[in-house]
Amino acid sequence: MKSLRFAAVCLGAAAILSSLTSCDPEAKLARNITGTWGTTPEKLIDSDAMNATAVRMFQFTPSMTDSKSGDLHMTALVSITNAMPGDSVAIIEPYTVTASGLATISGIWAAIDDDEVSVHFDDSSLEVKVDPAAVMVSVNTLTNATTSSIDSIRPALAASLQQQITTAVRNQVFDIKKLDDIKITKDLMSCEINKHDVTLRRQDEVIK
Repeated sequence: MKSLRFAAVCLGAAAILSSLTSCDPEAKLARNITGTWGTTPEKLIDSDAMNATAVRMFQFTPSMTDSKSGDLHMTALVSITNAMPGDSVAIIEPYTVTASGLATISGIWAAIDDDEVSVHFDDSSLEVKVDPAAVMVSVNTLTNATTSSIDSIRPALAASLQQQITTAVRNQVFDIKKLDDIKITKDLMSCEINKHDVTLRRQDEVIK
């Protein structure tokens, strides 16, 4: 009998807690936003000399002690293309260099309204990686001298692209203070980030 009474008390407490959470708009938003969300490709740079796009992944992890906040990890896959003028000294024709970089940063998030989440990133956690072996170079005229010259400068190209990606993601991708006007419908989330409308798709199983 005591066991039945204890079980009934536990079920009652759970029901009350669930009811309180469902009536708390911040807690409800926090529960719905937990998980991983990905954007469609976003234009970072678009000019005659350079073109760059990024796909962002937001991973919202809930706190163990707070139902309205948690850790945030963002990853950006950046594709960048540069038109280079060439180098007469190194006997390199004008060429185009293309590479992909992976940028990551960590921080925290908190639901502060029924449709608003504040975010804060730790700039010291920012990491950007570009693999020199994956740097692709296209030239109009390709000779043996040109090939050997480009191979020799490939690490320098990767370092230059890494710096460009670092600047772009710091200023345009990770410069976020909040997600506003959040609307979540099944596996889609629309929101406003830095005055721009953004649509994200859930990358993991919908949390029920």
